[in-house]
Amino acid sequence: VYLARGKALGGSSCTNATLYHRGSPADYDSWGLEGWKARDLVDWFISAENYGNGPRLG
Repeated sequence: VYLARGKALGGSSCTNATLYHRGSPADYDSWGLEGWKARDLVDWFISAENYGNGPRLG
């Protein structure tokens, strides 16, 4: 069993549980950058998310 370890100041707590979540759409939109609006990033988010054979939620 592979177990990721944080070999840095703070030890394994610096890996922040190795979680991923999308930011708030309002945050992306507030950047004001062309091509970086929340609606522009949805396809990138979906391509990074893999739920195996489970259902897609949200």
